[in-house]
Amino acid sequence: PMKAPKHASVAATGMWMIPINPATPSAAPPHVAALVRSGVASGKLAESLTRLGEHARLRSRLSAVVLDSLFYPAIVMAFGLAILAFLGSFVIPRFMKIFADFGMRIPWMTQALFSLSEHSVAVFLIAPVCLVITVLLLRLALMATDPGKRAWCRITGAVPVWGKMQRQVNLALLYDLLGLLVTAEVPLAEALRLAGEASPDPVLRHAANEASKDLEAGKPLEPSIRDHKLGTAWAAGIAGGGASQGKLAEQLDLLRDTSMRMAEWRASWLRAVLPPVLLKTTVFSCAVVDPARARKFRL
Repeated sequence: PMKAPKHASVAATGMWMIPINPATPSAAPPHVAALVRSGVASGKLAESLTRLGEHARLRSRLSAVVLDSLFYPAIVMAFGLAILAFLGSFVIPRFMKIFADFGMRIPWMTQALFSLSEHSVAVFLIAPVCLVITVLLLRLALMATDPGKRAWCRITGAVPVWGKMQRQVNLALLYDLLGLLVTAEVPLAEALRLAGEASPDPVLRHAANEASKDLEAGKPLEPSIRDHKLGTAWAAGIAGGGASQGKLAEQLDLLRDTSMRMAEWRASWLRAVLPPVLLKTTVFSCAVVDPARARKFRL
């Protein structure tokens, strides 16, 4: 008969379980291994795996929210830059020649636009591409170390609206997985550490690890969450109250839903507000040069 590999976990019924030894390349993530162990011990393995599947779907859904919030504005921005480069290269030079032939005096804004049009390709195409490449290289350099990952996360978190949305997405995932682990009867300190390790946010991973150490030292949950900024003071109070009343999992579900709604609201704001602003900026730039042509772009 085939022998079981040393890294495999076998339930009391003799059924094979997934590999949970983190030393092997094919091992499951630590939070999955903890769920399996707790599910086998408590007799709630099916429930734990079902919740794990729901968490995976939630992660995919929130990742799609983040990408979708940026896709349309990025397309509009690229379209606007291409229009400005076209105007500067082919349209504005004709007006410059007309004004020069008639010897007309032109306003200072038009003079500045004419000067800019001489380098329109460099300003509206080459410069943005160089900026994107620079940002990607900076990200690549920072992501090589843990402090660099946290620094990059803080930089992106400082971006208005989008940074807050990204953090709310990651907090929703953290609360959801922490509630799942608590429901599976994983000890709270270990559950918080495992939920943090599974987070895509390096700042939250570090904060959850430090808060887990505080819990192991006997510190209550509310100050641990508040001091390490694993949510707002309101969220810390909700979690702390749930822990003291034995309803932590329910309160974590509430925090997850709240974070999801806030992230989705910010994503809808980006999709609804940013593209019109970019389009209006492009139309205004066209209107400075050629009002008749600008009317073709108005919505």
